[in-house]
Amino acid sequence: MMRKFLAAFALTLLCALIFAGCENDNAGEPPRFAVETDSETEQAQEHEVEEGDRPDTEEVDRPRIVEGFGQFEPPAIGEEYAVITTDFGIIELRLFPEFAPMAVDNFVTHAKNGYYDGLVFHRIMEQFMIQTGDPLGTGFGGESIYGEGFYIEIDPTLRHFNGALAMARSRDPGSQGSQFYIVQNNKLPDHYVTEFNYIREHQDAEIEEGSGIPMSDFFPTWIVDNYIERGGVPALDFQYTVFGQVFSGMEAVNAIAAVEVVEADNGEMSKPLNEVFMNKVEIKVYGE
Repeated sequence: MMRKFLAAFALTLLCALIFAGCENDNAGEPPRFAVETDSETEQAQEHEVEEGDRPDTEEVDRPRIVEGFGQFEPPAIGEEYAVITTDFGIIELRLFPEFAPMAVDNFVTHAKNGYYDGLVFHRIMEQFMIQTGDPLGTGFGGESIYGEGFYIEIDPTLRHFNGALAMARSRDPGSQGSQFYIVQNNKLPDHYVTEFNYIREHQDAEIEEGSGIPMSDFFPTWIVDNYIERGGVPALDFQYTVFGQVFSGMEAVNAIAAVEVVEADNGEMSKPLNEVFMNKVEIKVYGE
């Protein structure tokens, strides 16, 4: 049963990588720039892939992961980093231009131009994420610095650990604009812990017998350890652009995530009862 789940899970990730260029399923409808809820992504992962749906894994580039990358480490001296001042405190984020150059350039340019100052967190879901960056405050607004939506930048080195900074988008993988979210989930559900412990103990085993792809290609031990220790939302890996990480100020993120929410227009319990603002977003140089 465990191997069956892992096979479906890994193949779903492969499908996401291969078919990321498909057109928006909601063509003609106003795009809602949002990350799927955990229940939606888990349902997709647990779906059994039929034989005819499986990608030819030999034609898929294996993930090239920077082994042991310190996603949680603070910036190096002289590096630019982001400071978000909120009603609940200050959030400091390291940025990763080497892995997601377009997303970082978009975020940094918007921040320096004051685009984000005074915007609300329009979507808040405790133990999932907090989302902002929409000038309309509805989830339907915002634009990139490029004049149009830009494509996802998926790098398997960066993961949706607790505190990860990532781009929101509509179903179209080329729709990234100005909206972003910060992962807020400090404890993995028990079933993830069980599954990740299995992966940790069977790193050399193939995802599916005969596939030739070991589990370590997607979830090496250090990534599994970080998820178990720190939390996060692994269901979002390989689907959304991670381009930064909170290195100070998770207390503020947690406080924002804990505010009272009411039903949003889409029926989701995610709209803050009282508005929560990003008062200012600044780009600073670490060590200065």
